[in-house]
Amino acid sequence: VVAMGAAVQAALATGHQAVGDLVATDVMPHTLGTDVCKEFGGCLKDGYFMPVIDRNTTIPVSRTVDLYTTVDGQTTIKVGVYQGESRRVADNLKLGELEIAGLPRRRRGREGIRLRYTYDLNGILEVEAEVLSTGERRTLVLEQRPGKLSPKELQRALRAMKALKVDLRDRDENRFLLEKARRVYSEVAGFQRQRLDELMTRCEQVGVERQGDAIEAFRHRREAAA
Repeated sequence: VVAMGAAVQAALATGHQAVGDLVATDVMPHTLGTDVCKEFGGCLKDGYFMPVIDRNTTIPVSRTVDLYTTVDGQTTIKVGVYQGESRRVADNLKLGELEIAGLPRRRRGREGIRLRYTYDLNGILEVEAEVLSTGERRTLVLEQRPGKLSPKELQRALRAMKALKVDLRDRDENRFLLEKARRVYSEVAGFQRQRLDELMTRCEQVGVERQGDAIEAFRHRREAAA
């Protein structure tokens, strides 16, 4: 299998006609994620793993998740960056940590951050945390092979990664679409409401995965559901 894979890669590199209809893509070898708390019977337990970029995802890639405070008046969120497949972070590999301080004091769940993982072909992981209410940001950059890239090459790679950070929710058209769907949701019931909820959830997911075709599909299905 290894020999066949090497042969295919060599043929692709040389443009051999035998592999003219093949496209080779790189994928994530491991899942990347962060540590979160879960609630059980009114009690919070920490140490659980939330995937942000799943294993076998085609790279380069950029994904986001929203995290919220767990106690009243919380002003700091510590984001642990982990690699692995276990449900508990203790069984995964910790790559680094990012601390976001100075959050406005609010009731639990009313303040939070948008966490973005961006991973490129050079093995660079950029972790960004943006406070939802203020827009303040913190960034952590991790290299798979520290020192492989020069400072100039690293900065060049980070600039190139900006093209991956396209959130379709930033477009006025898509924000209008989601807002209209929310209004329609309050006017329907039964199967239509359930179906619309599924479509809205899917739209929010693909919105951070740069899947424009899925957004268009959502548009037509939402109109049908309405």
